[in-house]
Amino acid sequence: MIRRHPFLRVAFLCAVAILLVSGLASAWFQSWKAGRIVDLHTGAEIADLPSGKMEYSLHGEGVPVVVFHSAPGGYDQGVAIGGFLTDAGFEIVSPSRPGYLRTPLNSGPSPAEQADAVSWLLEELEVDRVAVLGFGHGGPAALEFTRKYSPRIHALVLVSAITTRLDSPDTTPLPLQILRTLRNDFRSCLFVEMARRLPSRALAAAAPFLSPGSPVEESAWGSAVLQDSAQLDDFQQFANALSPLSLRETGTANDLLQVESLALIPLADIRTPTLVVHGAMDRFVPQAMAQATADSIPGAELLIVPGGGHLPTLGNQGDSVRERIVSFLKQHTLKSPEAAE
Repeated sequence: MIRRHPFLRVAFLCAVAILLVSGLASAWFQSWKAGRIVDLHTGAEIADLPSGKMEYSLHGEGVPVVVFHSAPGGYDQGVAIGGFLTDAGFEIVSPSRPGYLRTPLNSGPSPAEQADAVSWLLEELEVDRVAVLGFGHGGPAALEFTRKYSPRIHALVLVSAITTRLDSPDTTPLPLQILRTLRNDFRSCLFVEMARRLPSRALAAAAPFLSPGSPVEESAWGSAVLQDSAQLDDFQQFANALSPLSLRETGTANDLLQVESLALIPLADIRTPTLVVHGAMDRFVPQAMAQATADSIPGAELLIVPGGGHLPTLGNQGDSVRERIVSFLKQHTLKSPEAAE
């Protein structure tokens, strides 16, 4: 009689268990991803424009504010960064910039082309005048849009915005760090679930990406977000807007390429009221860039947030930053006759 070694039996059972768990995890992930894509599709519309297709979503009521999201992003990140404005009586117009989600890259790879595409979108929506909010890598497109279509723009707000070519050879761009860390749709899904179920751990994981603060400063930032339900909701929406990662990789690669070869934008030509908001401890966009932008745009206001990172609307001073942005937009949108009607 052949005797089976107990070790082989245990190894066989372990292999079966591993396969079973892997199969269940794969099935769960595929179901999760399919549901996420359905949510993304139902949360936005597609406009057929002369420049090509553009995905967008509308939230709130009031004076429209066009949000140019950063990288990696999509219309859902625009909602996350500008969502607080809906409670203040504004409507968020949030397009997915070319290469993100369902907006094809050939709808406008360059910042100037993206500005034209958004102008066509507003024509389609029959919107005459808007305010503009540009975040991170959405900064160049927001500036081009403001420069080219200034008669239809009430005001411009730049938050942690890139406004010129980044010359930081020793610093890996934030979007590239995010892509390398999350790697794929499965890992981005896990981060979304972590932000939903274990927000303190997700905040701790995100903090080093946003600013070079000490562990104590990072912990204080996370605690401030956790204790503010509105900020926590926005952080979870930011996390959500990283998944599925594969639907955002083309746009992110294009943004990185555009920033590397970004032509000098003639900021002095911008006559629109402008507010530049920047965290003093932004890890990736230097404070000097925000200062130079405010100095170059005639009459621009500069808000440097002490201790603030790449997301200055979150953290200990997040509420005051939001209040300043709302106050600035109301100051300049309520002056127009159509906004008062």
